[in-house]
Amino acid sequence: MVATDLIVKIHRQNRFVRVLVFSAEGNANAVRALLEAGARGYLLKSGAEKELILAIKSIARGHQWFSQEIWALLAGTNGVKSAAAEEEEEEEEEEEEKLTQRQREILRRVAMGHTDAQIAIELGVTTKAINRQLERILARLDAPNRTNAVYQATKKGWI
Repeated sequence: MVATDLIVKIHRQNRFVRVLVFSAEGNANAVRALLEAGARGYLLKSGAEKELILAIKSIARGHQWFSQEIWALLAGTNGVKSAAAEEEEEEEEEEEEKLTQRQREILRRVAMGHTDAQIAIELGVTTKAINRQLERILARLDAPNRTNAVYQATKKGWI
């Protein structure tokens, strides 16, 4: 069974299970597919043992975790743009209006691993207000979970 299929199957049985992918290598397309399937993080085996422990604890608390190499891979730090990439960038600018500045700020903090309570304190609002904003974010992006929303926003350069 392919890892993406397995993650989808796991989430069908229990949507509260948090999946951390632990792999020897990170292919951009494979990583994206796993995140879209619902993985909460992606850790390379080349990372330090301490990073694995931090990743597991972070995922267990409901946050995301990605190796630095995976963040760079997802952000496309090679700096070379194809014509298709430029066209996609123009489309993304049009879509950018899907999220307000406040929603982007909330997603930035989610991506950094902050809890809803921490975000509420930092922004001076209630946890309930943060939860409502996150629900709106998921709806606007048609994202199945926070990880996917963070992934989409990162891919589009919003956070």
